[in-house]
Amino acid sequence: KPVAAGASWTAAEVAALQHDVDAIVDGSPTLKGAHSGILAVETATGRVLYARATDDAFMPASTMKVLTGSAALALLGPSFTFKTRVALADDNRLILSGGGDALLRAADLDAAAAAVAAAGITSVAGLAADDGYFDRRPYPDGWVWDDFPFYFAPVVSAVCLEDNVLHAVITPASPGAPPAVALAPTSSLATENRATTGPPGSKDTLDVDRDGSTILFVGSIPANAKPEKLDAAVPDPPAYALDVFARALAAHGVSVAVDTLRPPPTGSAAGARILWTHESAPLARYLHDFWFPSDNLVGELLLKSLGVARSGVPGTSEHGAALENEWLRSLGIDPLRLDVTDGSGLSIYDRLSPRVLVRLLQYDWNGPNRDAVLDALPVIDFNGTAASMRVFAKTGTRRYARGLAGYLRPHGHGAITFALMVDDWMGDDDGMYALRARVLARLAR
Repeated sequence: KPVAAGASWTAAEVAALQHDVDAIVDGSPTLKGAHSGILAVETATGRVLYARATDDAFMPASTMKVLTGSAALALLGPSFTFKTRVALADDNRLILSGGGDALLRAADLDAAAAAVAAAGITSVAGLAADDGYFDRRPYPDGWVWDDFPFYFAPVVSAVCLEDNVLHAVITPASPGAPPAVALAPTSSLATENRATTGPPGSKDTLDVDRDGSTILFVGSIPANAKPEKLDAAVPDPPAYALDVFARALAAHGVSVAVDTLRPPPTGSAAGARILWTHESAPLARYLHDFWFPSDNLVGELLLKSLGVARSGVPGTSEHGAALENEWLRSLGIDPLRLDVTDGSGLSIYDRLSPRVLVRLLQYDWNGPNRDAVLDALPVIDFNGTAASMRVFAKTGTRRYARGLAGYLRPHGHGAITFALMVDDWMGDDDGMYALRARVLARLAR
């Protein structure tokens, strides 16, 4: 991990660093016509080592998750958990109440069904999903509608299952025939296989789409390809969770008499008998699954959880953003110089600056959650450079924007806190990787 101890930077070293990084950035073909900002400070002292457009507003992409995760650690606490419950109402209906656990799995609902059976219940009048812990807005402002079929832009709901995606394995058949589609954890959602099997060696264009509430599998998979895994966002997460729960109940010998309901009848949850409670991993551990795979749904659910902390149930993104802004103001960050629209960075309206990201990371370093943050940040391998395996940072990727923010463990000196942000960018991924590697390697030397 990065450590604060290390030799102090001399004025000559800082001047040489500024000269060299300027040369790298100004001479980079991938940044032609782009807007770029960089801030690097000595972590122990906050001394600026390199600065460029540090207060400009950039589209943060998934570096927004640094703000969401840091705010959640500070305001909800590292031991915060998402809770899911199953209760039996007076009308003999089971109620599945969600608290925003994106990582709830089908195996967890199987455990819930086992708990129902263990309570001696063999039949129930029906199932209901209580998703009232958050508001029922399916998407934050600024999400792009043509992303909605894909795993990275799922419907946001208090009742979640499997990141609100349906898992599919596509196996090619003979050329011209539709491939086989195996679905999990349920096959009863509305799906349509419009895909085809292409000739051996043909281009793989397999993908997902949406027609109303029907999930579509489209494109072509080569006849000689291995089975391919695809995840598709489900249009109705509470109904999805109830379907999987009903199947689990049946497997444990519990029959369900009537169709499912959502939401449950008013007041039915208040007097219900709780049969099963599931708590997620604590937030300090949950961050690993938030920052490393860059889980957009987790970001939105944390933001709505902050909304509950500020203004009560139902939690909203707007109330969560308001609490974040109040917290940022307490850190000396002017919220008027940024825009917090969602918790993931997928919104096209989000804006942060390199200085805001660095100040957040400095707060994390100097506060009680340093180890939790360092443990959760991805470690980036810039192969064959002085920065290889020395960068603990969150990436950000949008179509015309790239970001990277975190800590660097240099050779000889103490840790560096940095943020690199680029938007209005039309370059290629290889060029951006090379630019980041060169800048961070120079900081590491």
